[in-house]
Amino acid sequence: PLDFKEAVARIENHYVPYHRALQGLIDEALAAFGRCLVIDCHSMPSMAIPGNASSALHPDIVLGDCHGSSCDRDITHLVEKTLRDLGLSVNRNKPYAGGFTTRHYARKHAGVQTLQIEINRALYMDEVRITRNNGFDRLAERMRMLIARLSHLEPGILAPSLAAE
Repeated sequence: PLDFKEAVARIENHYVPYHRALQGLIDEALAAFGRCLVIDCHSMPSMAIPGNASSALHPDIVLGDCHGSSCDRDITHLVEKTLRDLGLSVNRNKPYAGGFTTRHYARKHAGVQTLQIEINRALYMDEVRITRNNGFDRLAERMRMLIARLSHLEPGILAPSLAAE
């Protein structure tokens, strides 16, 4: 366990600067383009729900869009389809629907969409030794392909909706 002083130091030296920098990048993207898509990537244990052998509970990827509240469903669907087309199994919002970053920064009405991508560690690492496995380069290439696809989104998909105003 961390002592209090160490916990505070980590918050002040890592957490606060990270979120300040992320907010700065979001602000820059909004100023330059009027819209922003935040992709919040995480790794998850290969056994997402321990003790259950169902492949649906141990997918390659889990997309978390807070059940549609943090990211336009068309974007989430595009990411899901792209990853499936690349041969990955994908769940949406189960067992991870999105965390702090996904919820905190999402402002769809203001042009900020957020999507959490949980990546199964078994795709790229030996979880016991914490070392890359032979799938690392293949996964990196798949992620590059996904980002390339997202960079070609139609401007209207990321633009704030004014229909309700």
